[in-house]
Amino acid sequence: MSGERKVARGSDAGESKYVSRRLEGHNDSVNSVACSPDNKYIASAADDCTIKVWDANSGKLVFTIGTPRDQFDPNQTLDGSIQHAAEVRSVSFSPDSKYIVSGSWDGTVRVWDATNGNRISKYTLKKAPPPPPPRGRLPPPRLPPRSGPLGALSVAWAPNGRHIAIGVSDYAVRVWNWDADKQPDQLTQITGHEGQVVSVSFHCDSMLFVSGSLDNTIRVW
Repeated sequence: MSGERKVARGSDAGESKYVSRRLEGHNDSVNSVACSPDNKYIASAADDCTIKVWDANSGKLVFTIGTPRDQFDPNQTLDGSIQHAAEVRSVSFSPDSKYIVSGSWDGTVRVWDATNGNRISKYTLKKAPPPPPPRGRLPPPRLPPRSGPLGALSVAWAPNGRHIAIGVSDYAVRVWNWDADKQPDQLTQITGHEGQVVSVSFHCDSMLFVSGSLDNTIRVW
């Protein structure tokens, strides 16, 4: 393991001796982390409804998007002008490291300026039609979507910077054709899963992406 950065932590704390640093600041479970392609920042998303951006070298907190759920006024955040109003499930950096996209159980996908946390764009999800009945086999048990707003459970930015894939609680995948100068009217909607889509990722050529679902399947689109 020559060349790896290793910092010893006390074994009585139950941490590996290879932990470089420990970042603390969220008030609830951390659901997603992402490193910026330029290696300068780390973004984290949590159940406390906030997104935090950290300096990757020092581990210091650079800024926080939003305030924890026990401190914000829901009537102020539901207009979409300030922060996510429910658990933030996923974050991803744009390939040029300028933007962060986030998905939340508040039914929105938002894009932020990665240097200061200002909101650039927002899309509110619309429910997808039910998937067609399966052919030739018994379907796995359908897992009902969580009550309330749709949830954006996973987000991924394509390496070409032009597309954002979103895994959604209504069993569908959305694709956002990203343009920093335009607010989206409608996202491309892809159906086929029989359960909540909890993970999405693009192929390195941006021509394909893969999704994973609670229906026990992985699909390539």
